Amino acid sequence: MTASKIIGFAIGAMVAATAACADEISIVSNILGPEGPLYIDGNLYYVGWVSNTLSKWDGKTTTVLNHTPACGHNGLAFTKQKTFLLACTEEHGAILELDMTGKQLRRWDADKNGNPFDGGINDIAVTDNGGAYATVFGPYKDLPTSVAEKFFILRRGARTGWR
Repeated sequence: MTASKIIGFAIGAMVAATAACADEISIVSNILGPEGPLYIDGNLYYVGWVSNTLSKWDGKTTTVLNHTPACGHNGLAFTKQKTFLLACTEEHGAILELDMTGKQLRRWDADKNGNPFDGGINDIAVTDNGGAYATVFGPYKDLPTSVAEKFFILRRGARTGWR
């Protein structure tokens, strides 16, 4: 298996009116399963789903901020509280809330009824009012013939402890 890389794109103008092009620059290499890039305050944050890592690239140096074994880091979102919501895509899925240094603040691995997520969490989007949506793509036992494609909602102030 070859390692992937994160590529920066600079959109350029083209002579043809119907097409656009992107200049490709390799900025970080040897990432195992890069996902969820976020650019915040001059730093590029991204996850590696094979390496179970959240990393930060400051333009010169890459720093691993979080390594949670058996998570399968996938989607990544940034909250108004300046924390990350990270999707764990492994079989029983979870959503992690991490501070900017990668320290885990919270972990959700069940729905509001206490039922474990049946399948990995794929992506997360934060809403304007501070809530979040997450997608679940399992259950794994039925893959690849059945994909649940559920949405979960994290609400601020709910029983889950979301701020």
